[in-house]
Amino acid sequence: MKLTASAWNENIVDKNVIKANHFDDYETLYLQISGSDNLVPGYTSKKLSNFIDKNLQKTYLEMSKY
Repeated sequence: MKLTASAWNENIVDKNVIKANHFDDYETLYLQISGSDNLVPGYTSKKLSNFIDKNLQKTYLEMSKY
């Protein structure tokens, strides 16, 4: 997800190409991870949803509106 977000935000790859080839998977992962309350093994109290940072969230919102 971070690689896709970087390519999107830094205009490394045409946004039409990213949207057509990667958005469905990005959206599936984003929605599943951001909505998860599961604790991550190895962390005492970190939920899976805590791994969705502001950059990933911003990218998802921009991609979904594009």
